[in-house]
Amino acid sequence: MSAGKFARKVAIVTGSSSGIGQAVVLLLAQQGANVTVHGLTEEECEETHHLLLEQNISSDRILIVPGNLIDPKVAERLVNETLTKWGQIDVVINNAGCAGKGGVPMDSEENFSFLFDINMKSIIRINNLAIPFLEKTKGAIVNTCSIAAIRNVSVIYIPTYYAMTKAALENYMKYEAPKLAKRGIRMNNIAPGIVATNIYRMPLDECQRKTNESCRRHVPLGRTGTTVEIANAVSFLASEEASYVCGTTLVVDGGLMVQLIMSSGTSMLLTSNVLTLADKKGIVRTEALRQKQNERLANPHYFKLVQESSAVFKILLDEIEDVKHNGNDSQALMGVLDKSSRLYRATLRGAILGVSRSESEEDRKLLLSLRGREIMWGLVELVMFYDEKKEIGGGISRWARMMLTGAAADIAAQVVTDSSRPGVPVQRTPLYWNAVIVHILAFNFDSALTLLNAQKGAQYNREVGKMVIILERIHRLFKGEYRGSEFMKIQKHIYELLNQKFFTGNHNIEFIARLLIGSKEEFKNVCERLVDYWCEAVPFYMVTQMPTGTLNQLVINVEECMEIAKKEGDARQELDLTIRSVVGRDVADAMLRAGQCFGDWWFSAHLGDLIFRIEPVVFYEQFCNANLRDVFVLEYAHSLFEEGRLWKDSLKYIRDVDGGYEFADEYVVALPLDSMTKANEVIDICEEWQLTTLKTVRGNIAMRCLEESMLDYPAAVSWALKSENLEIITKVSNEVLRHAKTEDLSAINRQTSIRDVDKYTTPCPELYFLVLYCKYMSNYEAEMYTAALDDIAFIFDQCPYKPVFMYQPLLQGIISCAEHQGCNLNQNAKGLQHSMMKLETEIIRSVRRVGAEDANRTKDLIEKARKMLSGPLVETDLIDTPDSSSFRSTPTESDSLSNPSYLS
Repeated sequence: MSAGKFARKVAIVTGSSSGIGQAVVLLLAQQGANVTVHGLTEEECEETHHLLLEQNISSDRILIVPGNLIDPKVAERLVNETLTKWGQIDVVINNAGCAGKGGVPMDSEENFSFLFDINMKSIIRINNLAIPFLEKTKGAIVNTCSIAAIRNVSVIYIPTYYAMTKAALENYMKYEAPKLAKRGIRMNNIAPGIVATNIYRMPLDECQRKTNESCRRHVPLGRTGTTVEIANAVSFLASEEASYVCGTTLVVDGGLMVQLIMSSGTSMLLTSNVLTLADKKGIVRTEALRQKQNERLANPHYFKLVQESSAVFKILLDEIEDVKHNGNDSQALMGVLDKSSRLYRATLRGAILGVSRSESEEDRKLLLSLRGREIMWGLVELVMFYDEKKEIGGGISRWARMMLTGAAADIAAQVVTDSSRPGVPVQRTPLYWNAVIVHILAFNFDSALTLLNAQKGAQYNREVGKMVIILERIHRLFKGEYRGSEFMKIQKHIYELLNQKFFTGNHNIEFIARLLIGSKEEFKNVCERLVDYWCEAVPFYMVTQMPTGTLNQLVINVEECMEIAKKEGDARQELDLTIRSVVGRDVADAMLRAGQCFGDWWFSAHLGDLIFRIEPVVFYEQFCNANLRDVFVLEYAHSLFEEGRLWKDSLKYIRDVDGGYEFADEYVVALPLDSMTKANEVIDICEEWQLTTLKTVRGNIAMRCLEESMLDYPAAVSWALKSENLEIITKVSNEVLRHAKTEDLSAINRQTSIRDVDKYTTPCPELYFLVLYCKYMSNYEAEMYTAALDDIAFIFDQCPYKPVFMYQPLLQGIISCAEHQGCNLNQNAKGLQHSMMKLETEIIRSVRRVGAEDANRTKDLIEKARKMLSGPLVETDLIDTPDSSSFRSTPTESDSLSNPSYLS
């Protein structure tokens, strides 16, 4: 064996009696290092010792130091005994750690202290003891951290206090590494993803089963990591190969972190990208279609259904969180999903019953839509919760009875209603036979038998009697434990009777017999006459075609039945395509088509949410960094937002469905704010949920306040300041200066948020100018003309930014103030005259930019302002010649020297 990259080096590896630490110590020893093995007890360390010897590592290159790292003396022994044996330390691998203290509650203070003692204090203690010796060898420290330190990993159960210790370790490394680098020591962290170890102290087989299941669902590489793969990364960080790597955390997780980022949308799932994807898929609807959706929300039946269905899914989300907290048991999760799915279907059934009593045209349209959803949802239950290896006949018959019996019962009721006299036996009319056939298609054989037996003279009709016997056998088969082989025997018997022309005397019974053996011609006739041939014919067609077929073969029958029923030139029905996608488990296509089929998106959002949790695939589109599932969620919430009674529910739905706040952030930013009341309510929600886009929403409100429908300049300034967005503050400031009325400027001046004007001088000179100008206007409106002139003088002299379009209002302000006799001009006249000279020069230079007409107008105002200001200048210079004609006005007796305020 070659000397290796750690030849003549010494490595301490804590927690190396098993798992990652064991893999690390074995690898470093193979690569030439002398190793100190550590574990809780000497017995635990023996396995690692034995493995090292098996790899031909000589015993003089191995040191065993057992002990609990809570005891400070164990850290001292690790360092001291290593130095005694080899005289140096080159590498320290802090791998020992635990997820909790056995026998105490996970959220107890005792467990909290225990975890920080093991996962943090012991690491700091060992490092502090080893650093003086690592400095001599220019060594390296590698701490085993976790992806839990970087973000919330919701796909597996991670105890809160454990995650806190790893987050602390992450920050310890970031702050300690730069200081150690100056002493020649490199410190880095390794952050493993899902790796099956015994950190949770559960049987390894059980741990492996749980981690494998989670990885299959969530990790892009589709598997758990191995301890050897983590060890390879540790070896790299500890070796000279990583001589330029310092103060970093190397993530080794099979792509899980990237997947989590893509799923939650922290950095990629932006509303603009979602809308781009929606546009590509043809999902985002026109305003007219959205208006139609809103009209539907006005239907009390539909409104009630939306509320109740949202409540069902909130329960689902809460129960899923409980399952995660208790270990993420897959069987328990499926139980929760099954329960919620049934509850949702019951909600749909309640809405259908409520609408079915109505005679209005709108309710009839809604009824058809709800029936389609119920059928779809029942199919989702069948596809998602049924054993793929089990014969589907029993399951699909139960689905058909749930979904189709209602329609058959309606026809049967019409048959009874058509009877002219109560109590008279049912006649064999076409409507009657339709009822029998639809009941059979719905696997509702007992009702079909009731109808046949109620027929006039049924007991004397041999064809009807034989069919009654056959249906009784089939009824018993499907009511009990379905077996495909038994149904095949019944079909064989019917086939023999047909060959014997037993049913030729009753063509209706013969038609039913041919349906029972799966005759395609009879099914084609049925499909052509039924409202929705797939829903009412395919289940029975599938069982008659393949009595022993499984769930995976269902999609074959869907395709066949669609071809059988397809008329020349007809386009395939949208519901057919949707159902085919569900049966084939093409979740993305099923969601898309369901939304298009039913004309609204909350159903697709819920449908996708259920399937998404069972088949956790991120429908991520590389071209625009967006998730198709969230397109439906966004559209659903948008519809609710348009409806005033439900918009808050839409926000909560976004937050809950997404499992976090990131997409809620993006959705809030995109909300149409059509009133200040709604804007304030959105802000309340942002503050309540502590959304990161709170300031962005404030900026959006500021911009809305500049629009005609919500015009409010003082509010625009207030929200802009709260947004702390300099671009928005600048734009609002300029808009206010251009268009605001005097009363608006006075109101802005009264706002406490702009009192501290000096802090805006550099970052936002536009706002600084606005504040000063508002102050001037307020003083002018209060008839404090001297103070107003002082403000203008300050603007010209001290304000670094003066918009060109404000030159004329400022000059007009000088003139207006000077025209009032109570204005004291002496104080600012000389400074203003100087400003006029500079302004005139600037106007000459910028004539092309401002235009000749505006430039001339400004020059005229400058000249007029100069004349208004020249009087006080002469008066000041010639104070002893009161009769000067250059005076602004002839003093009255009260304005004489006895009134010094006039000349002050």
